[in-house]
Amino acid sequence: VNYLNKNGFKAKRLEYGFPEWQESGLPVES
Repeated sequence: VNYLNKNGFKAKRLEYGFPEWQESGLPVES
């Protein structure tokens, strides 16, 4: 989440479906 915030995103992982997250091409940290 901190990574995305640094790039101007307000990351809310629990509100943003994880499958949609991957389909959007955003970086995924395991």
